[in-house]
Amino acid sequence: MRRAFRMIRVLGVRWALFRLRYALKTRCGFFEKKLPMRTWSDLTEKEIFDPETFSGTLEKDYAEWKRKNARSFLFRAADFRDWRPLLERWGASAATEEIENLKVGRVLYFENGYATCGFPPRWRENAVSGESTPAGTHWSGLSDFGFGDIKFIWEPSRFGFVFPLIRVYARTRDDGCARIFWTLFEDWCRENPPETGVNWKCGQEISLRLMAWSFAFYAFLESPETTPERLALFARAVFESARRVRANVDYALSQKNNHGVSECVGLICAGTLFPEFRGSEERLSCGVRNLERQIRELVYPDGGFSQHSLNYHRVMMQDLTFALRIAEVNGVELPEILRERLLLAAAYARDFVFGNDGDTPCWGANDGAHVFRLSECGYRDFRPHLQCVGVGFSRERFFPPGPWDEEALWFFGKAALDAVGEKRAAARDRFSATVAGTHVLRRGGNAVFFRCGCFAHRPGDDDLLHVDIWRDGECVVGDTGSFSYNSKTPFIAEHNVVSADDEPQMERLSRFLKAPIRGTLLRADARGFSGEHDGYRRLRVPVRHRRDVEVEEASVSIRDELSSSAEHVYETHWVFPKFRVERSEVCDGLEFFLLNGEKTAGRLRIRADGAEFLGFSVHKGDEKSGRGFVSPHYGERLPAQVLSVRFRAAAAHIRTDFVFPA
Repeated sequence: MRRAFRMIRVLGVRWALFRLRYALKTRCGFFEKKLPMRTWSDLTEKEIFDPETFSGTLEKDYAEWKRKNARSFLFRAADFRDWRPLLERWGASAATEEIENLKVGRVLYFENGYATCGFPPRWRENAVSGESTPAGTHWSGLSDFGFGDIKFIWEPSRFGFVFPLIRVYARTRDDGCARIFWTLFEDWCRENPPETGVNWKCGQEISLRLMAWSFAFYAFLESPETTPERLALFARAVFESARRVRANVDYALSQKNNHGVSECVGLICAGTLFPEFRGSEERLSCGVRNLERQIRELVYPDGGFSQHSLNYHRVMMQDLTFALRIAEVNGVELPEILRERLLLAAAYARDFVFGNDGDTPCWGANDGAHVFRLSECGYRDFRPHLQCVGVGFSRERFFPPGPWDEEALWFFGKAALDAVGEKRAAARDRFSATVAGTHVLRRGGNAVFFRCGCFAHRPGDDDLLHVDIWRDGECVVGDTGSFSYNSKTPFIAEHNVVSADDEPQMERLSRFLKAPIRGTLLRADARGFSGEHDGYRRLRVPVRHRRDVEVEEASVSIRDELSSSAEHVYETHWVFPKFRVERSEVCDGLEFFLLNGEKTAGRLRIRADGAEFLGFSVHKGDEKSGRGFVSPHYGERLPAQVLSVRFRAAAAHIRTDFVFPA
């Protein structure tokens, strides 16, 4: 009961009443009555179409009518010929490999590895655990957590494979790509009748699927594989998907995160591109109205996003870019704040591109979402979408020309790339986002990320005062990542922080909710950062923790001051995603070599004044505890060193120095 009251205090009485009402509606069968299970043939022309727009029959007339009256999209298939020199220069080997695997029943999961799912995939099966969901159950009667990690069921149904298919099609005009799409689309509809089963459960999943379908529709519209019968089924599927999202969008909006944003964009997609459907105008209006409200609240004036995650930050940006662009090409006016906040969000994310390969700190929830996979670049490369926003909306590049330009080509065309030329906007050496609670400093070969601030929205990880250190474009110490939201495989998420008495910074209230604590930024300047948090004020004998970070051209020094009126066990944690440490035997105190492969890349020294040294441990791939792993991709678990050093004291002054060759 205490925990329930704490949740209400964090999320508000209005949220609690909404969730209670939602639970009662679900239990009483409200959604089964409002959105009943049925067959695709039950959806008739009378139900789907506005007769003032289209009054013919689906099977006989719709295909010809739609080809003549299709709304504008980001591209036309006729553009592909002009694009070919660029596309050939950038290549599509990864896309081709994915298609070849798809044809033999191997589906790419979270842009990291393949799982054997069959061709067509077994849409309702968890490819990791082997568990299957019921075929004939209404989506509202299924649990999110009853079949292993549900994301492994949903991933193929996002239709992410559309993007390698259209990328190869644009280069080759091979109708085999269209055939694969339509074969999988027809099978998906056969195995997932309206409102039936797990793949109708989440409005965000449906919205992302709608966006992928729209790319396929416009890319393959003139292919002989796009038959009248297939377009009739396509119309039914898009109509029912939009209807399902609209009917339950309030649930997504109540979460105040990427779910609401994606579902609003799904409504804008369907409402803009398919105005012939009944209710399209209202769905478009609902999407625009609520998207403005969400973006105004969730994207901060400093460019940060409410979910405290760079991966979800990119999802939000891709959603916004898609909505703005399809509205623009169809003359639909969207509120200017959407463009303004997108540009702020892009500038914010650009400053986190620390890696030579476009990588960023693995900060926050990292669920593998990548809405538009429109280049050869990998999941962790943020350059494609940031370049797209820069070219399309800022009229300048964020990065030099390269294969990461391809996403901008799909969204804005060759003329937009030609117009910007070599004009570039440089990343800032120092940036402090005080509302988002993130701070970046570049100096010499060092790039440092410091996490400190209050929570305007519900917190994510126990990572206040966390530090990421990158040297010459490579991560020295970083975050472990997420691995899975619901897995029996052990994985301990760790951050570069100091813990007290083995307690996390925040009290966990539910699977995805923690009680917020307060972080106070004391300093952010050209030399470093200072901050403190009150997370350990809840202990029986409270602890105060302050951290100072000093960044020089060839070193980074961290000073942790912990104070209390009684003794505690303090443990400092350092996660090495790619580097490793090796104890130096020729020095006094605690000193390690920093190794990058077999090369010595620097030294790590840890000292504590006024504290009893209790020892240190290096975990790597510990299957029993789940410590010593990192997860750069969702569902991926790689052994990596995690160094922990323990001290006992009431007041301790811990100094940690990372020293690199000048």
